[in-house]
Amino acid sequence: MSKNIVQYDIEILIIFDGKKPDRFFVNDSRVKILETGSKQFASGARNLGLDKATGNIVAFLGDDTIVDPHWLSFTFAWHQQYPAAQDALLGRIFWAKSLADDPFHQWLESHAQFDFKNLDKGRTPDWRHFYTANISLKKSIIGTLRFSDKFSGWGFEDAEFGYQLQQHGLNIYYEPSIKVYHDDKQNIGRMIDQTKSARQNAFIFEALHPEVKIVPVGFKKALLKEIIVWAGLFKFIPQVRWWRAWKKAWLGL
Repeated sequence: MSKNIVQYDIEILIIFDGKKPDRFFVNDSRVKILETGSKQFASGARNLGLDKATGNIVAFLGDDTIVDPHWLSFTFAWHQQYPAAQDALLGRIFWAKSLADDPFHQWLESHAQFDFKNLDKGRTPDWRHFYTANISLKKSIIGTLRFSDKFSGWGFEDAEFGYQLQQHGLNIYYEPSIKVYHDDKQNIGRMIDQTKSARQNAFIFEALHPEVKIVPVGFKKALLKEIIVWAGLFKFIPQVRWWRAWKKAWLGL
């Protein structure tokens, strides 16, 4: 083995929400396959992973993400440079090569799914950017905190966990060189369904943390509805049409 290859003491936990397929197996001693048994959604699966994880650094990845060849070495080096318990690393999430050039997926990247457009411009990440498709943090700051089991479906269960952590001093740093590739083909119908699910989960978030307001109400809601109406004049433009469908689902229209 080459002396230039760095050996990492790692464990990889693959958690199935429910039961794993009979034919699924991995021939690697570093990989542990876990099952929630019953349906517990993303929160329950991640909580099982947190309960079983033994490392000092915990990294969350999605089951539809492919890591860059340098992901592990770059992530490890970053945490060596930023060893404080409160320091967390948010990496960049790109579309897989087969999806990267598609206009709809390009639009999704900075609208209905992620906020990388603003992060790339220098916005400071906070709990809203706790994207479990590519984020790592020290296990010591997690302690006994867990993802809430109140959420189901898609959306906000990771942001709510990030909010809990931020109340305990978590600082999220954004480093776009820590890359993963999102291999999950989307369409307008799926986006609308996910947005409706996110809306319901946003209400759950607000019930858990009444000091946080997520879903627009009052003047903000009225203004957004007015913009949606006027934007209808330009719905022949795909990006405007996608935006209107997204915002209408978000407002429950």
